[in-house]
Amino acid sequence: MLYLGRSYRVELVDTQSGQIEFAQRFFVPRTLSNGAQEGFRQWYKQRAEERLIPRAGEWAKRLGVEPRAVSIADVRYRWGSCTKAGAIRLNWRLIKAPTLVADYVIVHELAHPLQGDHGERFWSIVYSQIPKAEACRAWLRDQGGLLEQEL
Repeated sequence: MLYLGRSYRVELVDTQSGQIEFAQRFFVPRTLSNGAQEGFRQWYKQRAEERLIPRAGEWAKRLGVEPRAVSIADVRYRWGSCTKAGAIRLNWRLIKAPTLVADYVIVHELAHPLQGDHGERFWSIVYSQIPKAEACRAWLRDQGGLLEQEL
């Protein structure tokens, strides 16, 4: 299974915790084996909340923007969005991507309150923060399907 851009083994274990645990591999309780897909989805969503929302806050400070809200969303084939009111939504599947790729999506969405369209000024904002933005876009185009895969 992917996590932060790397692939990790999944191991079924005998445990009473009932929770998926991670320590350089995923330990899945045998009791979850039939519900492992939903268990992983919840595990990823929780990690996305814990990791991506604070990163969005850090990037917002750097950019000098104050999003109305930052939330984790369960949408397919869309990595992030920014509403006209300035609310940012990030796809929980980004927690599977390399950190730089997730940061690129965060910066992309946070740049919208500064420049609404995808014009030259918008991209200069993104590239000023993520110089490898083109590589990140290519990664999402070429590898993004991997983020959609489930157990």
